[in-house]
Amino acid sequence: MPCVAAFIGAPPSDRRLAVCLPGLERPAGLASWKAPGMGPTLASEFLRNLGWNGFKPDRHIQRLFSLWFPDVVEGCRERAVELAALLGTRAKDVVAFFTFSLVGHAVTPPGRTLSEVDNLVWALGAYVEKTGRESKLGYRVGG
Repeated sequence: MPCVAAFIGAPPSDRRLAVCLPGLERPAGLASWKAPGMGPTLASEFLRNLGWNGFKPDRHIQRLFSLWFPDVVEGCRERAVELAALLGTRAKDVVAFFTFSLVGHAVTPPGRTLSEVDNLVWALGAYVEKTGRESKLGYRVGG
């Protein structure tokens, strides 16, 4: 899902797209493949609302994952840069989007969906572990 969300929210240039997906042309009437007002994070939420399983690594997820799993975040960064390069970009927001999507995959326990863990972490970040007032509690998602 992260690659599709990044394509919707931060599509490659037409020139880069011609290299990656030869023969794929922009539909008539569209000025760009970019969905107006939609970056990779919002595109993730859109896909999740359509039933796709995945992470929507918004600011709450990024903040808590950085606090809880700094080594995992650092370990995922190189692969995130590679994925962004496949889309022909080095944009910081796209690399961060891929990084934290990969962290979500890495820390989701067996028996739980990515979307379940995303929803739990998001709720903690939005309502319990507020910015600047994070606790030292350890949270677990059981199987």
